[in-house]
Amino acid sequence: MKTKIINDIRVSDPSINVGNIEFYKPDNTSTNDNISYINGIEQILYARVYDNSNKLVYIYKSIKFKFIPELIYTVQNKTEQYCATSITFLKEDLISRISPSINSSKYADYEVYVDDAIVNGNIPLNNSNNYRIKLKYIGAEFCSIDLFSREVEFKLINSNPILPSGKFAEVCNTEILSEAEILTALGVDSTIYRLVNMPTTPYNFIGNEAKFNVQIEDRSDASCTSNIVEFTVKKKNKCRFG
Repeated sequence: MKTKIINDIRVSDPSINVGNIEFYKPDNTSTNDNISYINGIEQILYARVYDNSNKLVYIYKSIKFKFIPELIYTVQNKTEQYCATSITFLKEDLISRISPSINSSKYADYEVYVDDAIVNGNIPLNNSNNYRIKLKYIGAEFCSIDLFSREVEFKLINSNPILPSGKFAEVCNTEILSEAEILTALGVDSTIYRLVNMPTTPYNFIGNEAKFNVQIEDRSDASCTSNIVEFTVKKKNKCRFG
């Protein structure tokens, strides 16, 4: 607080060489150099500012201040999608996700707690789960703080595609379905997904139906795969030719 007042005076009148600054309470009780505070409670101080000759040059009245440790924590709930069943995060990964405003050079000033357990190094989190995460400041830049940030929710969503069951396509006689036709019958965007394996051809019909299992994966890097479902090929009752 002294530094702020000195800077204010330097801006308003650079010719003043600030000497002593005395803080006192509204009841005129001096606080000397020790300013006690209660976290989160707004308080009021006055200040007398003297120059180097001990001449009173400024009186600051009604200096309102509030110490809120949470100000150094800008945390937010986070939802992310993954295909893997378990994802490994570093402490730094979790900080960057729930508090992107924290400079990466300051990561060492924080501890991360996941479901009340401190994170040191790698931590695998299971997909399709919600976790409670909070930060604790342990650095030296701010005054001594022994409080946690508010707790936020870190939600992991399984983004693997889910295929519906009971899908089929109709063919004429020995017609073979293309991959795009099978994907369309499954209700899948063929520009994003592909079949993990094409079915064996010609189809093994029992009566008028042939059945085989299908599974899809993303075309980019095959990191996301679907469930396996049974797909049916049915012979059409009437086929038009020519």
